[in-house]
Amino acid sequence: TFPLFERSSVSGDGASPFFQALAKESGVTPQWNFQKYLIGRNGKIIKVYPSNVGPDDPLFRIAIEAALAEKP
Repeated sequence: TFPLFERSSVSGDGASPFFQALAKESGVTPQWNFQKYLIGRNGKIIKVYPSNVGPDDPLFRIAIEAALAEKP
C-alpha cells in the first residue's frame, strides 16, 4: 500500500510520516532531492548522505556493502 511512485514532501509540516521519522531519528532533515539515509537490517539509521554524494561514491558503496555484510 506504500505509494512508490507518488510525489511526497520530505520536510516541513507536510512531510510524509516516513521522512518525519527519518528526520527525527537521524536529526537530519532532507535538504534537497537525493538525500540518502542508509538504514541497517535492524531498521536503525547507519548514516545520512547529502544530495551531492552520488550513488557510485566509493565511500557510500563501501558503507552499503558493510551494511549488507552484517548479520541480521
